[in-house]
Amino acid sequence: MALRALPGISTDNRCQVTLYQAKYAEGLAALTEQCDLRLLQSDKSLVNELTAHGYTIQQAQSVEVVNDLVVVLPTKNRLRTCGLIASAMLSLRSGGSMIMVCANTMGAKGYQNLMAELGGDVQVQCKSKCRMFKLHRSADFNTALAMRWQQAAAMQRVDTHGLMSQAGVFSWDRVDIGSQMLVDAVLHAGVRDIHGKGMDLCCGYGFLAVSLLARMHESMQQLHLVDSDGLALDCARRNSEVWQEKVKHHWLDATQEALPGFLDWIICNPPFHREFQQDMALGQAIVQRACAALRKGGVIYLVANRHLPYEKLMREHLSQLDAVDVRQGFKVLRGVR
Repeated sequence: MALRALPGISTDNRCQVTLYQAKYAEGLAALTEQCDLRLLQSDKSLVNELTAHGYTIQQAQSVEVVNDLVVVLPTKNRLRTCGLIASAMLSLRSGGSMIMVCANTMGAKGYQNLMAELGGDVQVQCKSKCRMFKLHRSADFNTALAMRWQQAAAMQRVDTHGLMSQAGVFSWDRVDIGSQMLVDAVLHAGVRDIHGKGMDLCCGYGFLAVSLLARMHESMQQLHLVDSDGLALDCARRNSEVWQEKVKHHWLDATQEALPGFLDWIICNPPFHREFQQDMALGQAIVQRACAALRKGGVIYLVANRHLPYEKLMREHLSQLDAVDVRQGFKVLRGVR
């Protein structure tokens, strides 16, 4: 769907319009000529792309202004998407409209039913295996339900791991097997390596960093937490605040932007999906730049699914590489530059 063709934009008066999960520059120029447009996005790689086209991006997932129109693009996480729908509807003036575009394969029918629960008639258009929904904020709007959705998707302490996390962040409500294996390997065999200046690359909500800080913070001079997801980094900041004098946080795209360098050690659980598609090149780019960020003799601990082809790439940059744990479909690698 071309953004320039969005229904509900008046040409008589400048509308207040907010686009949640902004990711496409195409069509935005036409919109900015017709309305006061705000773009919300927390993925730094997408932020960089939009900024390169001259747009200003807000990381916040809700806005204080009263909107005439809001547009929501879905995320991979249903709970987070419902939170965005709720925030969008709550930001509308009475009579304002929300539009959501969703592929059928992403559960479009389910979102249609959920939106109907908020009150009012959901207008639906189907095209190219997608659905576009439109919902007005009317007297039937269920404010209490929207606020429950918003709260459920907000940053919160999660009982399963005891840390602050948020729906939509990687493995937000449980510790993934790979991260736990990586922590266990470092605590068992790598204690001697964790000293001086280090980095948790692709840190997520900070499970790896907090696990090591809690046991080895005295040997650390500085720890850099790096992630492209601003929501995840906000959680990591909260979870590591007790060690704030040693921790620095970096919201950046590790495949394109400069990483902290000359490091003594790095831990990393790199992603290999970009949005909804598997992307081997993404993980490989992160691994390559991680190896380059080490000083001579520096150590990297990396966990990955067993089938991911990182060893050949790592050997090109490292003097030593060993598998320290291989089980349950994962591998933990230790390399020395």
